[in-house]
Amino acid sequence: MKPTLWIAAGLSGLATLAAFWLAGRPGDWFAPYFGTLSPPLTVAGLTGCGVIALGVLTARQDVADGHWPPSGTILRRLLPWVSGFSAVAIASDLAWHFACDINVPWPDALVFYPTIAVVAEMLFHVIPLAIVLPLFAWAFRRWSAYRRYLAAAVLISVPEPAFQIWPGLVTGSITALDAITAANVFAFTLFQLHVFRRHGFLAMLTVRLLYYALWHLGWGALRLNLLF
Repeated sequence: MKPTLWIAAGLSGLATLAAFWLAGRPGDWFAPYFGTLSPPLTVAGLTGCGVIALGVLTARQDVADGHWPPSGTILRRLLPWVSGFSAVAIASDLAWHFACDINVPWPDALVFYPTIAVVAEMLFHVIPLAIVLPLFAWAFRRWSAYRRYLAAAVLISVPEPAFQIWPGLVTGSITALDAITAANVFAFTLFQLHVFRRHGFLAMLTVRLLYYALWHLGWGALRLNLLF
């Protein structure tokens, strides 16, 4: 098994252990995402399936194998993009204000956000790609591998922003904040899938961790005092 898969399997195990610990904390932090499902079992199931899907993608050479940690050169290229996506989210919050309870408070945030980052990458990116790319390879044989990946990336970039603004979609009352959030998350997801193809799963995960560090951990610790 490739080193990336060993690391991904290890991250799956750590995320499951973290979910067990968080489940015993006072806040029900996973409820907005998992509802009444057991957080440890859900995290274990999703990330476990994600490791299998990652094995499929790397075996097919649809994405780069990559290494951990990403090189300094790669990080220097990624950080300006991550900073830009974070700046859009923070500016939107300053202009229209997200709900006051969108951020998990410290110290639980230090465990929750790395855990949910692993889950999000597996659920929104790795597993869908492992399903869609083989289907596209069969349905669009005349397309180049890059064209098939690009089409799959655009398709797969839709669910996460839709999830982010789901209440507005259900009620048909999309606000300006919803629209900007959806556009920003869609662009962020496309960027992540580009990183996945070029630099591998661990670099893609690093992008989300950096984004969460700026948006949820950094700004999340300041926003309640500044905005509410």
